Amino acid sequence: MRASRVTARRPVAATKLFAPPLRPGIVDRPILIDSLTSATCPPVVLVSAPAGYGKTTALALWRERDERAFAWVTLEAADDDPISFVTNVLAALDPIVRL
Repeated sequence: MRASRVTARRPVAATKLFAPPLRPGIVDRPILIDSLTSATCPPVVLVSAPAGYGKTTALALWRERDERAFAWVTLEAADDDPISFVTNVLAALDPIVRL
């Protein structure tokens, strides 16, 4: 018989679940944001680029201009653990799924 392992629910820092505020003087990306807001039913969007390319700003602009539900998770090195990652994603989706 295999022993079952009980995993305690890990708390998620609320700051990981909110997009950072847009700063004054940002570079607007209207063509990119229009493409994102006009996309129909994208189940998941992956944004990948080197540091400093404006990923966070582009996503924050998209979130601000799109009326669809939007989940945000800020990841860091500790989220490399699958349980931590899934816990954070589920916490971000929780308010949306409850709608």
